[in-house]
Amino acid sequence: MLVSLCFGAPVVAQDKLNKQTPSQQSDAPVYEIPWVECETESCLEVFPTVCVTVEAEAICEQPLLIRWQSSVLQRPCIYQDNQLLQCWENAEAGEWSGIIEWPERGSISLTDESGAIIHEVSIAVHSLKPRRRLGSPWSVF
Repeated sequence: MLVSLCFGAPVVAQDKLNKQTPSQQSDAPVYEIPWVECETESCLEVFPTVCVTVEAEAICEQPLLIRWQSSVLQRPCIYQDNQLLQCWENAEAGEWSGIIEWPERGSISLTDESGAIIHEVSIAVHSLKPRRRLGSPWSVF
């Protein structure tokens, strides 16, 4: 039986100016989480940032919510590691939600139209039962 849990407060990456809270753009959000007011030029929110599995080898497929805000119109894209999730045209805010196969360690990044990373947030899978060590951690010889 595969059991996995997601937890963690939203992680917010911020940069420079103040920004008003935008209206949500997603038709079917995975989580009902209020927007965090962006106090800088741009922000990236990711929720959750950790997926917990019972067994270390278990694959974790859980919902992920990603939101971004900017004080200027942009053409940004969001990626899970190097996999494109979505791009926007001339927008000040965006939201993406969906089920992903979580990497053991990875990242969610927001890029500008040139492909430069504006913000990046780490995501990971943690297990309730850690991987079993195959050998002793020490030796007499």
